[in-house]
Amino acid sequence: MEILEEGGNAFDSAIAVSSVLSVFQPNLGGLGGDGFLLAFYGDDVIVYNGSGKSPSKFDAKRYMMENPLEAL
Repeated sequence: MEILEEGGNAFDSAIAVSSVLSVFQPNLGGLGGDGFLLAFYGDDVIVYNGSGKSPSKFDAKRYMMENPLEAL
C-alpha cells in the first residue's frame, strides 16, 4: 500500500510484490520460474510470456543481445 500512497500505480505495486516473492518463493517467478506481463501504455499493449524452458542450445550470452532470437 505504501507504493500506492507515495504516488505509484498498480504496475509499480506488482513489481514490488514480484520482487518480494522472488526471495520467499523463487521457484514461482523470476529466473528459473515462469513470468507473464500484460501492460497498457496509452494505446499500446505490451505482452510478455516468460514461461517454459529455454532451448538447450540457447547460450546465456544471447540474453545480452538486443534481439536474442536473431542468432538462432
